[in-house]
Amino acid sequence: THSVNNVAKNGGVYFEVRLDAIDTSRTYIGVICQTGLFPNADGTNGATYAFPKKALINNAIRGFFDARVDGNSTDLTSQGTLANGDVVGVAINSDGKVFFSKNGTFLDNEDGDTGNPSTGANPMVTIDFDDGEWLPVAGYNSDFTVNFGQDGSFAGLLTGDDIGTATDGNSIGAFKYAPPSGYLALCTANLPEPTIGANSGSQATDHF
Repeated sequence: THSVNNVAKNGGVYFEVRLDAIDTSRTYIGVICQTGLFPNADGTNGATYAFPKKALINNAIRGFFDARVDGNSTDLTSQGTLANGDVVGVAINSDGKVFFSKNGTFLDNEDGDTGNPSTGANPMVTIDFDDGEWLPVAGYNSDFTVNFGQDGSFAGLLTGDDIGTATDGNSIGAFKYAPPSGYLALCTANLPEPTIGANSGSQATDHF
């Protein structure tokens, strides 16, 4: 898929991940940076081992926002856990603020304040797009179905009235839960028009 950067920088981006059969020990959902590895600070797992920058939650609803995969997680466990059948929403604002929802309800940050992506209040974490390309991720040893707006049934796992029909602000997509105001589906139709392109005032043939 596209990197998050291109769409998110133009307002925001939203996608959903359905948990189909999760590993209750290691399940991570969110975004990860393609570049910008941190060295492992305390030398465990080998002094040269490195973890990437990331903005993830796991099935226990702990946040993994720094360089480490284990150890330095943010305790969000008062909000319950994630289970098979749950749909996690990921909303990323143009300023890098990241929000997570569970079955349509946005989660609280570590201060206990509920995230509101539409206003930008109380994000889980803020990422820096200049660090590199940020990409959606769902792992570890689990089964997921990711919906970038292409299929509100999650590849047929939802049927009848359960199928998502919510669209983004450009009337694009079929999501289980309504994207927050200003957040768009991660697709080419939501990329900004190029300076020189088919729908722009300047055409390629003008420059040859």
